[in-house]
Amino acid sequence: MSDALPEHIALPVGSSGKRSGGWWGCLTLITTKGALFGYLIFSYLYLASQTTQPWPPEGLPKLGFGLLNTAILLSSSVFVWFCERCVRRRRLPHSRAGRIA
Repeated sequence: MSDALPEHIALPVGSSGKRSGGWWGCLTLITTKGALFGYLIFSYLYLASQTTQPWPPEGLPKLGFGLLNTAILLSSSVFVWFCERCVRRRRLPHSRAGRIA
């Protein structure tokens, strides 16, 4: 049984590259999140079309806190993009400054 594989050949532990398991996991996560938001939007519009009363029942929501959170999320995405760009171009001091910010 020990003659089945030579000892000098190392078996891969996992897949690597752009089509690895982590890549597929992220793609699946993004797809399911997109589907969830699509279902929520569809249910909102469906409920709005089925009622004879004003929709939404309690009036429009206040957007102040939600807009602040959205701005924070988008700005953090810009910082992540900037840091990744600096690392790819081997500008490590700039990437450290971006991570600190």
